Amino acid sequence: MKNLIIAGYLLTALLPIERGLRLQDNVPDRVTPTISQISEEEWNRKLEAGWDLMARESLGEWLKIGLTETEILTRLGTPSEKKEDIFWGAIGMYVQKWEYGDRGIRLQMQSEQPGEPKQVLSIVITEPCELKTNAGMGIGSSKEEVVQAYRHYQDPYSHPESESFVAGTAYGGLIFSFENNRVKEIFIGVAAP
Repeated sequence: MKNLIIAGYLLTALLPIERGLRLQDNVPDRVTPTISQISEEEWNRKLEAGWDLMARESLGEWLKIGLTETEILTRLGTPSEKKEDIFWGAIGMYVQKWEYGDRGIRLQMQSEQPGEPKQVLSIVITEPCELKTNAGMGIGSSKEEVVQAYRHYQDPYSHPESESFVAGTAYGGLIFSFENNRVKEIFIGVAAP
């Protein structure tokens, strides 16, 4: 949780710098809006709602951000693959990727020092994972079901024709990726540095 607070602080500190800057200068406004198109107050409400959603959301009513290494190992066992600890300066933590390939689960685990006990920083599920979100969405759910279930959290910059749906924001929330209008991947965490 300490890392979420630090990341939130960094994002809040950077917002005045980002205000009015285009995300990509060569893309028209109707496709890539500027951050200044919504008020700072509205943007802060969206960030808070995304962080709240990310903190409350779980998969299978147990897999969520902040779970300890011990809880993960008890539920899932030893990962099929563990990458090395890499220092992420933006959050001041060491991050290690844990793969449960046969279960369709990838976790990013964080700790203050390499080799220390870790906790879940982000979650990605794909086939054959059968875990579902609190709203009952999982791999294979339709795009229409996802949009309906998370419509109150829809990122204002998400586009209906997009191959993904952001509930919350890229700075905290869920990202559903689609193939043929069916969920192919679910991400829970902070996608934008």
